[in-house]
Amino acid sequence: MTEEDRVVLSIAPPRAAEQQQPHGVIVKDRSGTAALDEAYENGRSALTRLGEQGEALHRAEVVADSNQYVIDKSRGASGEHDLGEAALAEQDAYVNALSEGLEDLRGVGEALGDELADHDDRVPRLQDKMDRLWSTTRQVTRAAGRLTHASAGSTPKLLGHVALRELATRRYLRARGQDVGLSEEVDVLRATCRFALYEKRAHLLGLRSPVSGKYLAITFSGAIECASSRFGGWAEWDLDLSPRGVKGSPLVCLGANWGGGSFCRVHPKDGRLLVGEPVDDHAAANRSAKFEVLFLDDAYKSPDFADQVLLPCKGGGAARPPGSREGFLCPECAFQAHSPDELQDHYARHHA
Repeated sequence: MTEEDRVVLSIAPPRAAEQQQPHGVIVKDRSGTAALDEAYENGRSALTRLGEQGEALHRAEVVADSNQYVIDKSRGASGEHDLGEAALAEQDAYVNALSEGLEDLRGVGEALGDELADHDDRVPRLQDKMDRLWSTTRQVTRAAGRLTHASAGSTPKLLGHVALRELATRRYLRARGQDVGLSEEVDVLRATCRFALYEKRAHLLGLRSPVSGKYLAITFSGAIECASSRFGGWAEWDLDLSPRGVKGSPLVCLGANWGGGSFCRVHPKDGRLLVGEPVDDHAAANRSAKFEVLFLDDAYKSPDFADQVLLPCKGGGAARPPGSREGFLCPECAFQAHSPDELQDHYARHHA
């Protein structure tokens, strides 16, 4: 691999005059953001080149398999006496040319292996540093957002309705009364698993149950309950709404740890949502529960009763018949059941 193929991620340090500022003031250093932008573009370029190299290696592998098949057949035929001298000479020339090409390809493969081995050492270190920077930046942004919101007194903004699915168990976070934990069923989304997501400022979120009208919050005893009638500091949460890859997002209870914030964990037996380790421990994020965020406003119908199973809308579903106020309407057709069980049975028979 040539020097042009190497990716150098460099972040310029702040200038000496800006390294120390009184009272913890954060100085806007444009060189840092410019370096991050450059590193991002270089990273994207590196991914593109690695993808192209991966495709080339795949094609080389296919060719190698094909040539191996040809060589194996040729080796079996070489023992036969009916091959002419011209055919044997042509076969030898082909094998010699193939050998030279394989030597060159093996050299490239070894060089690529050495380069990737070097990257294997650098990538985890870079990932750890980026995770730490990401976590610290969110903490600073949350602190600034709390001060701004307190001084401005702005009204929280409704971002939409969401469901949080825990990745390890594929169960949804649900609020049944004051009790907060994972649902009993796997991959079954009920109305009790649906939350209205509010935002005060960046990384200052609230989760309100549409069933009870209460917010998820931490109590004085340290328990997590759906019992707060106000979106106060004890009901503030942080959640990455754009999870990176398949890692999911940790759920942070900002009122825990004396206001410093703690990651949440799940009780291994009964699925209750519990306060975990403080966010100051960056490695604790990997040990905490991870949630996938699903926005429901465009994909699911609003529930008709408290514990209804929410089914994805397909083509918008069917409208409620004019004047219909009772019963439970199927989201796929005009069928109107008299009970939740009848609705589930109908859906399983005709639409599952």
